[in-house]
Amino acid sequence: MLDGASKADVRKHFRSRCATRSEERDGPGATDSKTKRLLRFRHCIYVDSKCLDTVAELPADYNEAPRGTA
Repeated sequence: MLDGASKADVRKHFRSRCATRSEERDGPGATDSKTKRLLRFRHCIYVDSKCLDTVAELPADYNEAPRGTA
């Protein structure tokens, strides 16, 4: 659906979906007034092929650095 979409297109689509929440599509409670504060309706993560390629190139034994050491 969003394959090849620009960041602006993804942002527009995300905002539209958030503005038109429905229980049928988004699950029970999706239309409650407090639901709009949930992270899934506030933040959109954009991942393109460059991001996926970078992750795919990580060595199998890659381990994230402990917090506070990077």
